[in-house]
Amino acid sequence: MGEETIKNTLKNVGLTEKEAQVYIFLAKRGVLKGGEIAKQTKTNKAEIYRILKSLRKKGIVESTLESPVRFTAVPFEKVLDSSIKAKQDEAAQIEKTKEEILNHWKKISRVAIEPSLEKFVVIEGNNKINQKISETIKETRSQLSTIITVPGLLRADQFGLFEPILIHPPTQIQFRVLTDLSSQNLNSLENLLKRIQKAKLNLTVRKIGSGLQLSPRMLIRDGEEAVFFISPRINGSIASQDEVALWTNCKELVQSFTKTFEEMWRTSLDIKKNIEPEINKTLGAHTIEDQEEAKQNYAKAWKSAEKEIILMTSSRGLQELSQDSSLIDEVTQKGVSIRIMAPIIDENQGAAKQLEKCTQIHHIARGDLGTTIIDGKHLFQFRNLPIDQDISKQLFLGNAYYSDDFEYISKMKMHIENIWKSSPEPSYVPWKLSFGPPPTRIPFSNPDVLNFMKKNEGTNSADILKGNLKETQNDRAASKEPGQNRMQNMISAPESVTAYGWIAHGIVKLPCQYKIPMMGIDVVHFDDKSAFGGGNFVQLHLWLKTPLGYSFVPVAALMNQEGEMHMRRVFAGTPAYENIVLIEPHKQLEVFRKDNTVFAGWTVDVPLPPTEIILGPSSLFFEGRNSSQRKTQTYHFSSGYTTTIEFDKFPAFVTFMTTPLPYVGTGIQGHLANNYVMKTTRPPN
Repeated sequence: MGEETIKNTLKNVGLTEKEAQVYIFLAKRGVLKGGEIAKQTKTNKAEIYRILKSLRKKGIVESTLESPVRFTAVPFEKVLDSSIKAKQDEAAQIEKTKEEILNHWKKISRVAIEPSLEKFVVIEGNNKINQKISETIKETRSQLSTIITVPGLLRADQFGLFEPILIHPPTQIQFRVLTDLSSQNLNSLENLLKRIQKAKLNLTVRKIGSGLQLSPRMLIRDGEEAVFFISPRINGSIASQDEVALWTNCKELVQSFTKTFEEMWRTSLDIKKNIEPEINKTLGAHTIEDQEEAKQNYAKAWKSAEKEIILMTSSRGLQELSQDSSLIDEVTQKGVSIRIMAPIIDENQGAAKQLEKCTQIHHIARGDLGTTIIDGKHLFQFRNLPIDQDISKQLFLGNAYYSDDFEYISKMKMHIENIWKSSPEPSYVPWKLSFGPPPTRIPFSNPDVLNFMKKNEGTNSADILKGNLKETQNDRAASKEPGQNRMQNMISAPESVTAYGWIAHGIVKLPCQYKIPMMGIDVVHFDDKSAFGGGNFVQLHLWLKTPLGYSFVPVAALMNQEGEMHMRRVFAGTPAYENIVLIEPHKQLEVFRKDNTVFAGWTVDVPLPPTEIILGPSSLFFEGRNSSQRKTQTYHFSSGYTTTIEFDKFPAFVTFMTTPLPYVGTGIQGHLANNYVMKTTRPPN
């Protein structure tokens, strides 16, 4: 049994994270004074004594009668025995009073029940997820929509999720399934498909278009609730043995998931009732198994181009095109238009910029198949390998599908055109922050702070701390907190504070028709050992014009109350100072990380000053990749504060979903930062 398992057990019996840590520390060290515990754990002494008092009250820690008092941990086996007995006694008491409780409930249950709160629930483990999906299917009244892989369908069938609806098919419910059907995996679904056809279920199955990956995977019921899968990918595949999902009933978030589904559904391939012939037809005329033959046929068709070439490829495929540009040069000299869709990442930005001189490029998420259509006459599809797999020549890997069937190519071209229209152009904007004028010009550029200081001109800091202020009663009533506390907190701020954790960062560029400036979004997790406590928060920046030029400016933050005062000090002089939205964790904001993936979602409206835009409930999904680099960065805030951060940087793909925008933007520039250490120093005066 590892220490983490013991910690989780202690939390299950009612201990907080910090209480569990102190108990384990004390169990390892023996009998210690409170001051010794505080010193060795590098924790505030007052906080340690509060924790020890709570542990002693719970019977987990005992104290001596000497002075100063020393503390010792109760043996772990006694803690377990005591907890088991308490649970047994509790269960026995409930059983004993069951009838009385039920009679009382019948009296009060007539009162109207309030609508359920909008919230998030993280579900870990296949069994728990399948149970939730089973409940969702049973509760469906009109429509159930899902994006799921073929292996996911098979696992659901093995779990028996489809049995109730196949035995008694509900005619009033429409089922829509978007999956990755192909000739390779069609045989594995043969039995399930026959049972579905026999049951005459009101089911429509569609195949995701043009070899794109099924990401994100989700389940949506009646537009009221959604299950969103956030499992990490290992070498491009889903780690099915350790699934993680997030359930939410937030209406606006469910609406954004629904719009994501509808957009993917619109660009997918329609699989009709006679599924098998349709799949076989859409895979084209024949397979070219020899890699060299595939390459030669591809080059020959490319050189025959007269009007246009449109292709989807991998990130490495884009690099190969830029390194060997002979094919592109030959056809562009004839006036052939070339459009390329590929994942734009750090490694291939140079290649993308080079190719943009003679081609058009759009950014897409990772795909399973590289697809090329030439003049609407020739279609090639090449299997792409996972991006983390170090294989050269990703554009030509053999086992290619080729088709010259006009009907099929026309259909595929229409789908690719739809993908092209919804995919963004590359953006090469660097992550550059601006916090207003330099501190040497204006110490505090926030109007609230300047007005407060002007009213109290001539009042020294000692008087301010005593509360001898000139602030009026109306000023105090209008303020979120008394002027004494505001100025005292600014003046009495520690010289420096250190925080630890991780961060996920992404730049999101929505299409210009939505008139929202480019956004930089930080999802930050601070550990409990951080100076101002642990927690999660989201910081939003807009790409705005400043006295120092265009850059990202902090305009809003969502956070818990513990970190508010520190962040207000740092944000002074930026729109974010007056725009901190306090949230309830796990209800209004959910942040979850599993290995190299991060999910963040919020259920509140967030104003984005100085614009009039209000960003509604939204969500972000990060997928880290490749190896990390140790980085150090320093930021100088207009408040006079300086922040230096050190972290291990992982590049990441970013998916952003919000409503009412029917758009999912995959951020070109994103990263995860592990082993994050942030040291913030206040101005000297």
